[in-house]
Amino acid sequence: MQGLKWITYAALLAATVLAAPAAQAKLGVDWDIASTSHPFVSRQGTAFAEFDGKLWASGGIHEAACVEVVWTGGEWGWECLQYEDIAYTDVWYTTDGLTWTKVLDELPFETTAEGYELVAFKGWLYLFQHWRLSAYRTKDGVQW
Repeated sequence: MQGLKWITYAALLAATVLAAPAAQAKLGVDWDIASTSHPFVSRQGTAFAEFDGKLWASGGIHEAACVEVVWTGGEWGWECLQYEDIAYTDVWYTTDGLTWTKVLDELPFETTAEGYELVAFKGWLYLFQHWRLSAYRTKDGVQW
């Protein structure tokens, strides 16, 4: 939305989008929760950027299940040794923090679900990969 600043928080169990008018955002006061629900699976490590009047989200990992458990005894008892993670490289956007639109099921190039950033710069949305030292850009979130 025009004139809004966004804060996003993505964790294993929840994703929250906060929005505030730009003038209030500078002061750090009067933030409203724009959304605590969304059509995509909650995940960690999601990349976010504001671009073309939209808040964009891509990637992340959902820690789905413990696949190897061992008895450790003591205070904690059972301990998970290995988790089965579900990795996502989809691309979404919202204009209001409430209604999300999926533009891609999967990025059209090899990447990890975590370890990349989205950055808006001079009319392009860039994706920078930390581990592969590569960058891609798009004008619409579909053609990279």
